[in-house]
Amino acid sequence: MRLLRTLTLVIGLSASLASAGTVFTFDDLAPGTYTTFTETIGTLSATFISPTDPGSFTVVPASLNSFQSPMSGNVLEDPGPLGAGFLPLYVIFNQVVNSVSVDFATASSSTFLLGAFDNGNFAGLSSATGTVPNGGIYPQGSISLSGAFNILVFADATSPYFAIDNLSVTTPEPASLALIGAGLLGLGGFERLRRLRRR
Repeated sequence: MRLLRTLTLVIGLSASLASAGTVFTFDDLAPGTYTTFTETIGTLSATFISPTDPGSFTVVPASLNSFQSPMSGNVLEDPGPLGAGFLPLYVIFNQVVNSVSVDFATASSSTFLLGAFDNGNFAGLSSATGTVPNGGIYPQGSISLSGAFNILVFADATSPYFAIDNLSVTTPEPASLALIGAGLLGLGGFERLRRLRRR
């Protein structure tokens, strides 16, 4: 019974340690920074790019467009210096991520799209519609997706412009999983030794 409780505890702990969260807020980038650029947090790098770069999307203060919480500090929006609308934004990661969520704003009430790909193979699609928050001007919302992918595509179905903030992703943590596996093997060996000593 004690081993069962210990294994339950270890499995619960492994679920909490199995992934690590990273949030790209654009707050460490200078306003006016425009795509294409790469941000790195720890071992995770994300390259923000659009087909018509350079200059499709730009980093601006959230207050510039009266964005409301949770969009704060800096956001990434179009139009950038290029001035074009109806453009997709790609985010390419240097490793596989297994979940993503992001806050968004659109220029008009429309459907915001999040597509995911794993090395070019379709991995999932999510859509959401924002609402205008108190004190705000533009519809805002949040969108998320889970799976295994390394490329994200953000687009708006009918609005020419959108902004994103707080791009949160989780990545598998191989070191944590290996440590938990070693612990489980150790527990199994300890239990076997204990049973042999009882005989």
